[in-house]
Amino acid sequence: TGQKCWRDVGFTADYQNKTTGTHRLRGAVAGIGIRPQWIPLRSENFYVAVGGDITYVNNNFDLFTRNNTIDLNDLNPSTHTGHISLNNEQLYVGPSIGIGAFQNSSFPIRLNAGYQWAVVSSEWKSEVANVNNTFRESGQGRFYAKLTIFL
Repeated sequence: TGQKCWRDVGFTADYQNKTTGTHRLRGAVAGIGIRPQWIPLRSENFYVAVGGDITYVNNNFDLFTRNNTIDLNDLNPSTHTGHISLNNEQLYVGPSIGIGAFQNSSFPIRLNAGYQWAVVSSEWKSEVANVNNTFRESGQGRFYAKLTIFL
């Protein structure tokens, strides 16, 4: 953290695994973001920072029928249906605010909050099939709040 500005780099990872009686959905999301902020208000123990952030995210999802059987003597893909593999990439940008407290203590904290819009989003694709009725998710937004405790 500088006196007038700071930059924050963050990595995102998410894994989902939802199972029903007949289907299973697995998802993996990975991303990286940078958040430059300017500090207009600072004291010894407190600061307020405003700025923006930019985040790149890669989404991968697999939906398949549970209890599928694959016969290794018959590896013809047309006889083994029930698997959907989808992926896309997104670029988010938006404003952010950061509030730091207890800066001269043994456990300084920082709260970052912001809103991001998907300004660029690739269409949903699959490595194993053509995807009909695909769409771009540009314009979708998300709010975040992150609390960082420095030890």
